[in-house]
Amino acid sequence: IIMLRNPVDRPFSAWKMDIARKIISMSFEELVKMEMDNLRSFGLLANLTRQERRERLLQLVIEQDSYETQQLESGILSRGLYAQQVEPWIEAFGVDAVQILRYEDFLRNKVAILNEILSFVGAPGLLRDELDDLSILEQDFSQATIEVTLSESTREYLATFYKPFNDELVEILGAEWRGVWDG
Repeated sequence: IIMLRNPVDRPFSAWKMDIARKIISMSFEELVKMEMDNLRSFGLLANLTRQERRERLLQLVIEQDSYETQQLESGILSRGLYAQQVEPWIEAFGVDAVQILRYEDFLRNKVAILNEILSFVGAPGLLRDELDDLSILEQDFSQATIEVTLSESTREYLATFYKPFNDELVEILGAEWRGVWDG
């Protein structure tokens, strides 16, 4: 079971949590620039096919102790390259054995998505009144972050950056994923 979040919102949210926890002190824009430089230096922003990018990622993973691998694994932008992360699971287990959900759908209707997950694993569904004891469904995790908004220019920059990778995700998962994070 894989839950994917809008790749533009996900790194910004992670950055806000890191700022609130005092793990990082640089601005989001500084972090984006640093990570884009890392991705470029690792050869992942070149005009590569999906297969070539996958081979390059595999090469970096094989070199587990390398600086590049450590930076890639900790990079908040590279974690939004979903096609490269999802495809191996589908190839290993088959499309019917992997459930992929959108985080935004979960936020809109947690009970329905939870029931989808339960159905997927063959468990009986739950009714809303049965979930009242599961207060985590109503918990707002945003309290652990700071109040700041993503600038429109940075949002557009990241949307442009992620578009080809999101298009690759559509090739893997199907047309119903086309444009799910546009606008």
